[in-house]
Amino acid sequence: MDYKYIQGLQNVKEFAKGWPLIGLSEIEIKDLELKFNNGRKFPKSFEEFLLIAGKQCYSLESIDTDFEELREEIEEYIEDYDTPLERPYLCFDNYAGQFLIFFLDEELEDPKCYNFSPSLFKSGKYDLIRPIPQITFSKLINEAVSRRLIDLRYGK
Repeated sequence: MDYKYIQGLQNVKEFAKGWPLIGLSEIEIKDLELKFNNGRKFPKSFEEFLLIAGKQCYSLESIDTDFEELREEIEEYIEDYDTPLERPYLCFDNYAGQFLIFFLDEELEDPKCYNFSPSLFKSGKYDLIRPIPQITFSKLINEAVSRRLIDLRYGK
């Protein structure tokens, strides 16, 4: 398969000793599409990521492949704050209560990323969901791969 959006990741065997990148099969991806997107195809950049490292991507910041657990965490916040998310979305990371999501109804091959920030929302300073300017899913992943490869060069 030719990768249009996720460059570099397909050439990496592992980011941490004993933790190889493991992709999902096309059948497993279809199962996720049924669960999170009513059977519609995922954006192309996300599909590429899933094929390369959708099952295991240890030590790559900005991505958590336990999509079901992430979804459950967000749903708890949505219920707690009584702020339903009307649009279909997929959450792909949580760092200290700051979730990264993209919307599945934008019909972009490389979706824009958004920050879902319940703690900042609770403070009254920010909206619950804010776009991350000029960041798409592939840009976020490709930059995380570059940072991780630099870390590995310097023994981190």
